[in-house]
Amino acid sequence: MEPIIPDYHITAWAYFASIMALVLVEGLVRLPTDFALFIRKGHPQPLGPIIHSRIYVLVHKLSTLPLPFIFTNHRGSDVVRLSAFIGLNILWGWNRLSEKSDFALYGWLTIANGGICLLMAARNNILATVARVPSTTLLMYHRWTGRTALVHSTIHFVMVTRRWLTTKEAAEHFRHRFIHVGLVAWLALCIIAVTSISLIRRRSFEAFYYSHFVFLAFVIGGMIHVPRPGQEFFLPGLSLWVIDRLIRFYYNFRPARITDVAQYEGNLTKLRISGVSSHQPARIVWIQIPNVSFLNWHPFTLASAGPGDEVTVAIRGLGSYTRTVQVAVEVARHTSIPSEEFKCLRVRVDGPYGVSGIRWGLYPVIVIVAGGVGITPGLSIASYIMQQASRAAGPGNCQGWHIHFVWVVKCRAHVAWFTDALSSLKTMASVPSTRATFELTIHVTQEHTSNDANVSEKKEIGISVSDAGGYDGPGSLMLGRPNLPQVFKDLRDMYPTLDAAVSVCGPRSLVKGVRTAAAMESCLSGVFHVEDEAFEL
Repeated sequence: MEPIIPDYHITAWAYFASIMALVLVEGLVRLPTDFALFIRKGHPQPLGPIIHSRIYVLVHKLSTLPLPFIFTNHRGSDVVRLSAFIGLNILWGWNRLSEKSDFALYGWLTIANGGICLLMAARNNILATVARVPSTTLLMYHRWTGRTALVHSTIHFVMVTRRWLTTKEAAEHFRHRFIHVGLVAWLALCIIAVTSISLIRRRSFEAFYYSHFVFLAFVIGGMIHVPRPGQEFFLPGLSLWVIDRLIRFYYNFRPARITDVAQYEGNLTKLRISGVSSHQPARIVWIQIPNVSFLNWHPFTLASAGPGDEVTVAIRGLGSYTRTVQVAVEVARHTSIPSEEFKCLRVRVDGPYGVSGIRWGLYPVIVIVAGGVGITPGLSIASYIMQQASRAAGPGNCQGWHIHFVWVVKCRAHVAWFTDALSSLKTMASVPSTRATFELTIHVTQEHTSNDANVSEKKEIGISVSDAGGYDGPGSLMLGRPNLPQVFKDLRDMYPTLDAAVSVCGPRSLVKGVRTAAAMESCLSGVFHVEDEAFEL
């Protein structure tokens, strides 16, 4: 079987267009919810029973359930995306692997994948801001196209070299400059692929981040290596990259400064930064602190959203960079006079960025499940909803919101991390004019027990839950892990005819538990839409 289109340049364009169409579909399927939210001016869906079709509920369950694999957090919808992506690669990349085959096809597909990968990489991405493709989806295709570019380029390199070795022409061909730059481009892809391995990315984020700049070597080498102009595959991504760099350069001149720092037991530091605003929830910023490094930027999820020019960032000392930041904060505290405590701790902020896959204001029931410092996106969502609920009422048949917040921490001392923010949300909900309710449950999975004054140990608590005495903070404090199936069953019984939006951020086991419970309780009269973020550190 020969390739579908004999002209490989046209084949590469057909592949490029097919993958871009696949990505744009992700935005098109969300247009109805965007339109509904626009019509309702940010208020939730109207009162009245909801009846979903059986097919819709079945598809929703399958796409929500996590895959039954231990070391992955993917779900059914990701399998559909990946199957379509692989199918398009097979369709346009079919070629008989024989010595007489022309393997230039895989070189062109490498260029096409590289162009798409570059197009998905910009933080200020038109596909996210205009086409409303979720940032997590763009990141997924960015990874897939990058890895596929390496696969296609390796096939191209190995099979062409094999043919040259068979005909004893290798020495002559390897003298040519276009072969040298092709090898440099391939090596650049290899470097990026190795440093993008999950273990390396988590342990040495800086190596992962800065190795991506060798992608420019791939772009330049690829444009020189192709036998006829292939620059058009890179031009969209390069243009977007230049625009992105200009916007980020402008961000660097914003008068951002640290106005407050709080440090807590459990190796957590909170920074309050003025001069930056985020009007949408669950967004990230990239932060550079010159006292720590003039080069390193690190991403953090904002723990706030709404009007004003002040944001909150929580830093847990888990990696080398975050630990260094905490040391710099401690040094600033001890070497500065109180009135100028944070002036010596300069900060540069890039962002915020990110487009959520869920339109949070559209759903009357918001469920937030968080583990540890994974509470930050949930706090920004709850803050955003409360700000919306404090505004003027919507249409007459429009109801308010109910926020059900579940926070899981290891130790009781960790509750202090965000007591102020949770208390503020509770206070806002208690105002009679606020069209939202707020229910908070905090679960402590470990408790300190002591046999004598000098011996202390941590005791792991199972899923059985009991009230914890001596707590006077916001919400209720429970000992033991939450019974997630029961939590979602109770919510379904309480709101039997409403759709709900779910945010979960925490360890992989927590994310899987929430997804499974949400899928099981989705039914004809209402479904749970889940957006997740898992972290391993």
